Amino acid sequence: MRWKRFIALATNLLATLVGKPVHPSSLIPSFSIWNPRRRCALRPSRLTHKLTPATCRGSGRELVLLLVAIPSLVALAYSQNFKVTLLGTGNPRPALQRFGPSILVEAGKEKLLFDCGRGAAQRLYQLNVPFQEVTALFLTHLHSDHTVGIPDFYLTGWIM
Repeated sequence: MRWKRFIALATNLLATLVGKPVHPSSLIPSFSIWNPRRRCALRPSRLTHKLTPATCRGSGRELVLLLVAIPSLVALAYSQNFKVTLLGTGNPRPALQRFGPSILVEAGKEKLLFDCGRGAAQRLYQLNVPFQEVTALFLTHLHSDHTVGIPDFYLTGWIM
């Protein structure tokens, strides 16, 4: 039942972003996402109020829905002002070549940060994105590689 509340929250958030009412049925993407470990799929026909099989519990379907829904709806509303930037795509093991997981979604005047891995603050600085302009920070889950950059993001923000 948690996902129903999430759908309502995501729908309200998206309606606020696009400035007009949004129906959950408009959250349908044009592709399927398969999770072999959980043996479940998020298919377009199931992304409305009848989400996924019960075997998908705890598979992060809420985040997948949000990440799939935001681009489709916001892109329609701000067709030319929509941009997704992968700030980091690394894994928990430290690597010089890749920073930790972090995604910046720019939709109109909104700047949404998904996860705040190691190096997210540096990447935002390199992109000349003032930290104060980041509208919201979403965490996909609470693993350290997705959250370790939060203190740097908040503490460095007042300097810029």
